[in-house]
Amino acid sequence: MLSDNTQGTNSPSSTDKVNAMDERAGSLCSNEQKFSSMFDLAPGIMTLTSVPEGFFLEVNRKFLKTYGFSREEVVGKTADELRLWVNPDEHHRYLQILHENGHVTSITATLRTKSGDLLAVRFAGSLVNIAGESSALSTIFDCTGQTSMEQTFPENEGRTEFRKRRST
Repeated sequence: MLSDNTQGTNSPSSTDKVNAMDERAGSLCSNEQKFSSMFDLAPGIMTLTSVPEGFFLEVNRKFLKTYGFSREEVVGKTADELRLWVNPDEHHRYLQILHENGHVTSITATLRTKSGDLLAVRFAGSLVNIAGESSALSTIFDCTGQTSMEQTFPENEGRTEFRKRRST
């Protein structure tokens, strides 16, 4: 019986090509599962939004817990529809930097939870291409407690107090 490689070259047979494609597909699926688990279980707040529309494609558990929404209330909606940004200028600035640079390393803002509580946050994000679609992957750090501490202890006093506590 003749193999797919009838010309005697070292090129892979059709069966080899199909097997290699199956391995790559399996690897991609495995990588997607790993990314999905890391995203969902990350200790920080993470979002994936469509660009330029701004629809939430995915949010992780920490986002849902922190902001008080269910996944069904968030996915397919925009931050404006959920009234998350207290100051629209901060949202515009974040998007502007993201689009100009392809990433944002740190920008502060105030966001609103479903119940109306205000959170001081710091954003980091990057434009990513997922399945040929442009998206924004963002990490949000809740700095509310940190802001409260800084207001309680002015900069120099806070450092002095911190050092005193560490040395005892």
